[in-house]
Amino acid sequence: MRGLRLLVLGLVTSVAVLSARPAQASLLLEPYLGYELGKLEYTGTPNASFDLSSAALGLRLGVAFPVFFVAADYSFLVGGSSKQNDANSTKWDASGNQLFVEVGAQLPLVRAYVGYGLMNTFELKNNGTTNKFEGGTAIKAGVGTTIMPMFAVNLEYINSSYDKINGNSPSDSKSNYFMLNLSLPFEF
Repeated sequence: MRGLRLLVLGLVTSVAVLSARPAQASLLLEPYLGYELGKLEYTGTPNASFDLSSAALGLRLGVAFPVFFVAADYSFLVGGSSKQNDANSTKWDASGNQLFVEVGAQLPLVRAYVGYGLMNTFELKNNGTTNKFEGGTAIKAGVGTTIMPMFAVNLEYINSSYDKINGNSPSDSKSNYFMLNLSLPFEF
């Protein structure tokens, strides 16, 4: 009887081991084009507030597992403009870039992710004057859906604080942006 139990246990174990799928990982390559809207607040002498609107280009590169992914996400502003909330509504040219490390979950129709900023710069230019905001911390939260097999639509919220302005510390500047982007997620 003991031999029969061992044989059945061995067969069940063999079937379980042979039918189990190995963990599959793939390379995630996801370029995207987005549009950002938000606000930059500078607390200093004098205080200033800016409204931003800009197109953004980015690339997410990482490793995707059946449900989770880990990726580096680099993006930069293209043709951005910012309007200062002052009496003259001064217009500024806006540029900048960000590098995030992200973790997320991908379900069949929905994906969600969070990111931590490793690099964060934002620059405003007007009539030869340049203000460069950098350093500090940035976090990102995003949710998306796949509308067709090749395209995903993502909505992201990005919160940044900058600890330097024009290379000088301390700076107390914060920005909050929403980005809507269309991406092409490829997994190899």
